[in-house]
Amino acid sequence: MRYRYTALALDGRQLHGEIDASGTEEAATCLQEAGVYPTRILARTTRRPPHPSSRFDPSQEERIFLLDSLVFFLEAGFTLPSALLRLSLRVRNPSFARELEGIMRAIEGGGRVTEAFREASLLPPSWDSILAVGEVQGDLVPSLKLLRQHAMEDARLKSDLASTLVMPTVLLGLVGIWFLVVAHRVLPTLETFLGSLALDVSDFSSVVILGEVIRLMAPWVLPAACLIFFLLRRYVGAAAETEFLDGRLSSLFPLAGGLVSQARRVDLFSGIRLQMEAGIPVVRTFQNLAAFSRSHWRRKGLLGVAGEIQEGIPLAEALERHGLISANERAILAAGEAGGHLTEMFGYLLCQTQEGLREQINRFAILLRSVVTLSVGFLIGFMLIAFLWILASTAGGALDIALDGQPPAAF
Repeated sequence: MRYRYTALALDGRQLHGEIDASGTEEAATCLQEAGVYPTRILARTTRRPPHPSSRFDPSQEERIFLLDSLVFFLEAGFTLPSALLRLSLRVRNPSFARELEGIMRAIEGGGRVTEAFREASLLPPSWDSILAVGEVQGDLVPSLKLLRQHAMEDARLKSDLASTLVMPTVLLGLVGIWFLVVAHRVLPTLETFLGSLALDVSDFSSVVILGEVIRLMAPWVLPAACLIFFLLRRYVGAAAETEFLDGRLSSLFPLAGGLVSQARRVDLFSGIRLQMEAGIPVVRTFQNLAAFSRSHWRRKGLLGVAGEIQEGIPLAEALERHGLISANERAILAAGEAGGHLTEMFGYLLCQTQEGLREQINRFAILLRSVVTLSVGFLIGFMLIAFLWILASTAGGALDIALDGQPPAAF
């Protein structure tokens, strides 16, 4: 039966939630074992299942917290249901707590750990096989530690890349807004002002026309960016047959194409290394990665590699045939495969690819900063020249009037 409870934590916080038990006494005992003190327990008469759209989607930081907490409780001697109950009582997000309680109830009901986590969708689907290895071995701690390390490395890489790109991107956006304001407001107003002074604005009209062209093109910038993003996502794995990613895409969009290619390679090498470190066979590794790949071309390539390995073709050769690695990387993997250090070689390739991605991101950030600097200098120089030109024209007109002996016109 389902019970609603109100309890006090050790730090004085008041907790509210729900728990499954056969009676109020069992519910109170479970809560006390979890380290909280119930003050009110009421039976819930109706049960409304959560709407499918309310499924909780945890962030990478929340996944790291979950894995780290589970490792701590399991190493301390708690059972997995007890650890999940303690976590559900301490997390502040109600959706997160509800998913943890659902996993706990599924395991207590005799369900498998892997199936319970898959149903809750708290972890990526490709991690199910790693949890299954720990469940079969009867010890989830090594698998959870491996997943925690993988999640921390992924979060650290994304944080480094984001921190590198955030400021240049924001500055570039501000400069773009500044350009639009100058083109849409400043230049036409300045032309009108010069006309009211009876000055010759023939040299200045071309600049105003250029500003109008920029203003008319501005609304199409966002759709163009969305189109480029769609093309990158659509053809990101097509290098297996058409070499679109490494060839045409990189030549058409040298910056975006290279960045997306490196990011996909980091994701590939990271997934392969994680599966192999967990002890999953090579063929099963590529089948698992293909089953949960969102790219049709990448999924087709991974399944092709798995099929060729079953036919006796070496792993390095199969990966190169499907365009997933380069010739140099094939040589490295071939050496590792011959020496029995294939997992270490994938880890080496992962480190090298991550460093290459960081280097490309840094170059891209430097380019953005250079564009921002040049744009700001252009705007400042343009406004300064326009001001000096107006000042010189006004002074020349006043001098001509003084020399002619005519009174200046009133503005």
